[in-house]
Amino acid sequence: MEAAYSPAATGRINGSLFIMFTALGLGIAGDLLLRSWPWGVNGTLWLSALCLAVYVLKWTGVAPGPRPWGSRWLACALALSFSFVIRSSPALLALDGAAVALCLGMVAFRTPSGSVRLAGITDYAFNLALSAIHSVAGASPLLIRGVDWSALIRGERKQWTAAVGRGLLVGVPLAVVFASLFASADVFFADLLSDSIVFSPGEVASHVGLVFFFAWLSASYLWNALLGERREPPNPRIPSWIKFDAIETAVVFGLLNLLFLAFVLVQFRYLFGGAGRVESSSTLTYAQYARRGFFELVAVAALVAPVVLMAHWLLPRGRAGAARLFGVLAGVLVVLLFVVMASALERMRLYQETFGLTELRLYATALLLWLTMLFVWIVATVLRGRRGRFAFGAVVSGLAVVAVLNLINPDGLIVRRNATAANSDHQFDTPYALGLSADAVPSLLAAFDKVPPGDRCRAATELRGSYGRGRGGWRNWNLARWRAERAVASSEAIVGACEQ
Repeated sequence: MEAAYSPAATGRINGSLFIMFTALGLGIAGDLLLRSWPWGVNGTLWLSALCLAVYVLKWTGVAPGPRPWGSRWLACALALSFSFVIRSSPALLALDGAAVALCLGMVAFRTPSGSVRLAGITDYAFNLALSAIHSVAGASPLLIRGVDWSALIRGERKQWTAAVGRGLLVGVPLAVVFASLFASADVFFADLLSDSIVFSPGEVASHVGLVFFFAWLSASYLWNALLGERREPPNPRIPSWIKFDAIETAVVFGLLNLLFLAFVLVQFRYLFGGAGRVESSSTLTYAQYARRGFFELVAVAALVAPVVLMAHWLLPRGRAGAARLFGVLAGVLVVLLFVVMASALERMRLYQETFGLTELRLYATALLLWLTMLFVWIVATVLRGRRGRFAFGAVVSGLAVVAVLNLINPDGLIVRRNATAANSDHQFDTPYALGLSADAVPSLLAAFDKVPPGDRCRAATELRGSYGRGRGGWRNWNLARWRAERAVASSEAIVGACEQ
């Protein structure tokens, strides 16, 4: 007689089965919650359920839990997911989504050093790429290799079939009887029952598709985070034909330092020298001169970081003289780069004073400020021979910038800044402000007197149409949209806007 299959016979099979059932539950929750767009509290609830599932599988002994730093990354992902409840800006939410995905991917981080803080750039790149692949395709090994399906079917096929048949035989008639009684007792329940039973083929396909999509992603992620096997990241070696010693360091960084120094001297003479010198030396106004080159300077700052990191990686080991020369020359380059970035920030300030603030200009400025933090960290780590600590600080500082952006509310800041700068020579850009998200609405209403009289009726009409009460359900609830609806409903500034 064939022995019955026991899920507890092997930890891998047991874990795989529980992960599949958990993923199915998350798939159903995803269909119920996330089909409603735009996301609000539903996004945070589903991500909370995904994080909770990791610990449920740990507490039940089904799978090992995340490593200590994995728990911190999960907490970080959960904290960032609250941005879906607080903010409404699509650009900001895209950054938040990327940050959440990064934190979730870090849960399964593996490093030879055993410490995520000492992992190198290659370790981060390898682990994050592997997490991305496994989080999409990880359900395949879970289904193929995680469970011995033949043993499961062979061992319990008769028992399962008989048990399910008996349950349906008794349960279906009872459910029909009670449903009929409830429908007769309450007309609203009858309507609900009618709507629930009659599905169009398109609705069925939509629900099944979403359940499968979110269940697959959940199973892939849980397998990757808890049971998936990870190979050690590769340890790339410098090819023997590549030589980057003291002479190469002196030539490369010497040329770059001379070029950067020439540009810095020009910046001190013209941009930092005042409007009169700029306008007398070119056909451009001061603001037009400041407008040119900001994004190019941001690109320069972004390119210097990989140059410094690659040069340090190419340095021969054990050559103290070459390391000291690199530290001096790269340090000079970073100092000059700080002046270049200060020039870029000054250009952006002047640009904003004349042309106003936009999302692109604000986020580009945030990128430049993050690069400034990054180069301070390069000085503290790479130039002191501690390149292994650089990657962790770069990731944490990037997440910190995203968190600060959520706190300052970029869309509201844009409206406030443009309203303050509005004058007779430069009117407030009403169409652009109306194109921003709900995050900007309270600030726009607070500065409604800055809206040109000819635009006020249009603005009032669009605000009433976009933020009328009763839109959406509880799944879409979002603090920014709720505040916008309340502000529009209670605003006295737009009441007579179309009567003027």
